[in-house]
Amino acid sequence: MLASIEKIVKESRNIPVDDRLVLIDNLPKSVNLPTRGDVDRAWLEEVERRHQVLDNRMPELPINFS
Repeated sequence: MLASIEKIVKESRNIPVDDRLVLIDNLPKSVNLPTRGDVDRAWLEEVERRHQVLDNRMPELPINFS
């Protein structure tokens, strides 16, 4: 760990708990990680892509009701 990070971690122990929780909540937002909505949209696109692949590769099954 970098010395500057170690210093921040050590100094953060002196911050009141409520303020540390706010800091904890805000730090991930500062690195531009994908949001839940971004992840959900990406998965939906992937599901639709896979569905199209299956539809294009698999012949329809004959249905026999007798």
